Amino acid sequence: MVVRRNAVTLVELLLAMSVMSMMVVALGTLTAAVQQSGEYTRGVGMMVRHAQVAMERIERTIAESTATAEFPGVAVFIDTVEGVEFPDTLVVWHPETPPVHPNGPPLFRELVIYCPDPGRPNRLLEITIPNDHRLTPPVADVSQWLDELDSIKTSGTSNKVEITSLLRAAELKRPNLREMERRRGCIRFELMIRPSALEWLDHQAGKRLWKEMSWVNDIYTSNSGLRQSLCRIEMQLQPEQIPPNSDPKGNHSLPFFGSAVRYYNLSTP
Repeated sequence: MVVRRNAVTLVELLLAMSVMSMMVVALGTLTAAVQQSGEYTRGVGMMVRHAQVAMERIERTIAESTATAEFPGVAVFIDTVEGVEFPDTLVVWHPETPPVHPNGPPLFRELVIYCPDPGRPNRLLEITIPNDHRLTPPVADVSQWLDELDSIKTSGTSNKVEITSLLRAAELKRPNLREMERRRGCIRFELMIRPSALEWLDHQAGKRLWKEMSWVNDIYTSNSGLRQSLCRIEMQLQPEQIPPNSDPKGNHSLPFFGSAVRYYNLSTP
């Protein structure tokens, strides 16, 4: 005789509930992983776009710069804090109209400056001073340049355009620094000039022959040669959803690299 059952036993019900619970947990874990992966992918994509825009803007400005023997189109100035050097300020001679003094020096209003925002170091700024008609000091006068740049960066009359707000801000572990000085935007510029300023000075002083200069690809004649101003750029960007102080080691940041070059003729005096 066959006995028919119209319901499940308690053991079968508990087993079914256990299997369903494991499936719910697995699906929840998978959903969380997919969501985190999606957020990370969106964050990386946003960082890549910000880096592309920043690099292209800087590269185009350098390529269109005005260059002379004394001012090679581009200059990098290093801020030193408690013995630590930060080459994070780039100055480009980029007048919107023909330069007032084609042979130099440039005017302050003809400059374009790239640097982190002193007050919010996660912002990379492009700064111009359209109403400053003063002549700039010689490039070799680093002290005066640094004083002028500090004033321009904090001035309320300078035009400041935010290039990106995703710049990683690292904290400098020094006890005697003010809060504003402790956090620095992670960007650095490196400038290589061929022939260098020292070679040019040596030639003017009669210490170096024209043909002994480090001409680019050995392109030179008896009275002119091809000079190169090469700027290397390195920046670290951080996802927008990461709070500024929550990732001190930069585990979520990504480095981006770029370079820009300006070629021009250098003529013997």
